[in-house]
Amino acid sequence: MTITRITNLTQKDINHCDFSFEITSELEPPYDDLSKVKNFPKPFLKSYGFEESDFLSIDSDNMLAVAKTSDLICGYVLVSKTWNGFAQIDDVAVDKKFRKSGLGRLL
Repeated sequence: MTITRITNLTQKDINHCDFSFEITSELEPPYDDLSKVKNFPKPFLKSYGFEESDFLSIDSDNMLAVAKTSDLICGYVLVSKTWNGFAQIDDVAVDKKFRKSGLGRLL
């Protein structure tokens, strides 16, 4: 597996990936006690989709990196520079087949 910086990412590049994830519970308001969790009676799949326009022209205030295995993308991270010069992770996704492998941490 390799991690490489790139300057754009298209839907075609990740069509083979499944970035959906299962939701089983949620934190209850006012969100100040991490032990107050509401479990759902039936888990459901969530997918945020992919807004290609966010990934087409990465400038010097942004960084886009992809993880590849056998020349296929299996994850990505998009990072931007904030007003105060700090880095902010805007988007991170790991294909379902590669989760629990440490790939998200590497990205």
